[in-house]
Amino acid sequence: MLEIIRKLSFILDQKQKKFLIYLLSLLILAALLETFGIGLIFPVVDLISRPNYLEANRSAYQIAQFFHLNDRGAFLLFVSGMLLFVFFLKNTLLGVIQYVQNHFVFTNQIELAERLLTRHLYAPYLSHLDRNTADILRTVNVDPTYIYQNILTASLMVISEFLVASMILGFLCLMDPFSTLIALGFQGTV
Repeated sequence: MLEIIRKLSFILDQKQKKFLIYLLSLLILAALLETFGIGLIFPVVDLISRPNYLEANRSAYQIAQFFHLNDRGAFLLFVSGMLLFVFFLKNTLLGVIQYVQNHFVFTNQIELAERLLTRHLYAPYLSHLDRNTADILRTVNVDPTYIYQNILTASLMVISEFLVASMILGFLCLMDPFSTLIALGFQGTV
């Protein structure tokens, strides 16, 4: 992995590295949004399963009073609407983050291909005699695609999924550490 980072560091210029850091911060935001979305499901399930939820939960009762929701059905409808709104907002932001990531990858893939093509076009004539044309075409057309699609995109996906999984695991440990450890034990991951 360190070898891949070193090679990407050589290929990317300073502006691209800064944008990659920005993209990583967006991936952290996406992981937080995913965790937040999953965390909102628990109160809704609790509200559905316990008829006395409003009386037992002071925060929920204060929210219901603030919005003048006098019965459990109205509060359930309100909370479900808020849950749908949060999921819509979360998925919209995740779509924007995915668009930014794809734009970064494809733009830089094209830029690298152009740099390689320019380098080959302005190389001395004798260097073209030593290289096979198919090799030059592979270097210009296939290698940038491989670097950006198979290495950078895959690395960003692994980082993103790791962040989401670790944040959800952390959230579950905060909510119920004992059940989380038992579930992880049954999964064979502990």
